[in-house]
Amino acid sequence: VKERPILVDELIDADEVFCTGTAVVVASVGSIAHLGK
Repeated sequence: VKERPILVDELIDADEVFCTGTAVVVASVGSIAHLGK
């Protein structure tokens, strides 16, 4: 596992995005908005 900051350009180009936390849950990200896009 590698933790690092993610650039907005990486998110825009990504096919899939998910987030995790300290619980036993992996959640998919439905959409991301940045500067009105």
